[in-house]
Amino acid sequence: NQNTISGNDTEEFPFSFVSLTRENREKKFTALKESLRDGLVKEKSQLKADWMFPVILAVAMIYITLSKIPGNHFRGLINFLTFKVLKDKYKDDAEKIFRLQPTMMNLASFISISMFIYMAASGKRADLPLSGGFLLWLTFFALIVAAVTLRHLITVITGMLSEEHDLFSGYLSAVYSFYRISGIISFLLVILMAYSRILPAGSLIKTGYVMFILMIILRLTRLVLLFVHRRASVLYLILYLCALEILPVAVLIKYGTGFISGL
Repeated sequence: NQNTISGNDTEEFPFSFVSLTRENREKKFTALKESLRDGLVKEKSQLKADWMFPVILAVAMIYITLSKIPGNHFRGLINFLTFKVLKDKYKDDAEKIFRLQPTMMNLASFISISMFIYMAASGKRADLPLSGGFLLWLTFFALIVAAVTLRHLITVITGMLSEEHDLFSGYLSAVYSFYRISGIISFLLVILMAYSRILPAGSLIKTGYVMFILMIILRLTRLVLLFVHRRASVLYLILYLCALEILPVAVLIKYGTGFISGL
């Protein structure tokens, strides 16, 4: 007495199995769908835009190229931080400012600093007269170049009028070293803010602001030491500090502190 499968069961078996499988799958899908909740909408980062990548890449290529060129392009930066070369080599440092390698480093520094300022001001973009991303960064870049050029001319003229050309040439070299170091720091912070989530952008902006203030203090200290070693007139030192150092630093501290307090 063997159990035999009828012809009807043989015809219904595959279809009934497929139907039950589909029903079970639909029940599981319905249960999963009912258990889902609305997710959080991820806002698009305001600190990163498509046009920024080629600009940052160009700066990186400049630094890589300079590191491969034989020479002591970064020795002046170390001398600035360690307060070396205070008594001599004034003319040599001044003459190297407009050579190809220093000019490339200056360009990379100005781009990096302006990019950092742009990213720091991105949260206040609605309050700025220029709301476009690339146009706003280009404006910051032009302002930095104009400010550096104006400082260069005033420093050279001051050295000529005071008959302390070597002294102010040495300080001018320190000023450019200040911008180059600030540019390297800004470049690293821009990379972290744009393409990393290790630290919040606000913390990186505050870090950049504090380091920028410390670099200014080093620059002022170097100026005083240059005057002491050269035994120059204290009157020139006071006038120069008031005109080109103390007033800009006071403005930076006042508005910069108010800006980063809102981050």
